[in-house]
Amino acid sequence: MEYLTPTERLGFDNGFRVGKLEGKLEGKLEGKLEGKLEGKLEGKLEGKLELTLKLLMQRLGELSANMQKRLRRLSNEQLDELALALFEFQNKSELQQWLKQKASVAGGSH
Repeated sequence: MEYLTPTERLGFDNGFRVGKLEGKLEGKLEGKLEGKLEGKLEGKLEGKLELTLKLLMQRLGELSANMQKRLRRLSNEQLDELALALFEFQNKSELQQWLKQKASVAGGSH
């Protein structure tokens, strides 16, 4: 028993194909936009990190690979805090203390 006439069936099939294509295009566009946004955010974070590292090295001297690794693990918000706090550091031990404090705060919030 057929519920659709041939014309209705053709309309349904065409509508289905058009909807499927629109969905694919919308998905691709959404994926590209998300990718661009994610790339921009990662780029901004990397730039902020590199500038903060340069400022720290200018203020405190060369930083060990371990110290740089710890700094690279900071969140965006922590980098903002560090960028303001770094002008108060007189030596590397104060930076280490600051990092320990941030690690204990992050560890205690879980």
